[in-house]
Amino acid sequence: MGTVIAELTMAQSGLGGLLAAAGNRFQMDRYFAVVIVLMALGTGLTALLRWAERRFGRWRVAQRNAQ
Repeated sequence: MGTVIAELTMAQSGLGGLLAAAGNRFQMDRYFAVVIVLMALGTGLTALLRWAERRFGRWRVAQRNAQ
């Protein structure tokens, strides 16, 4: 998590660079656009990982049944 935060705050290019540039110039419309894109990416990746866990984790025995 620290690596992601460092990348976003110290980046010269990419989404972190856009975030820093817009924040330094008080361009709040661009700043919030980047934040919304990051939220969408986070939500999408979380949904994808949950699907993958359900799909490929069927072989696991449920914790409550193992006791």
